Amino acid sequence: MKSIAFIEKANFETARLLLRGPEVADALGISRALAYRWMQNGTLPTVRVQRSVRVPRESLMLWIEKNTRYAEAR
Repeated sequence: MKSIAFIEKANFETARLLLRGPEVADALGISRALAYRWMQNGTLPTVRVQRSVRVPRESLMLWIEKNTRYAEAR
């Protein structure tokens, strides 16, 4: 049986830390065009890697949390 630490390390190593436009679109359930537009206009946090623009996975998760709206209790 593998230890939890080994599994967490393996998941971390295989998980992409920086997401490309199509991966962002797939994760958010939006079109690629909209993902790229949000990356370009600053709606989503981005990092430039040479000539490429990527969205950090952790920043995307924080962006989702920050932009989640909950119904008010009555």
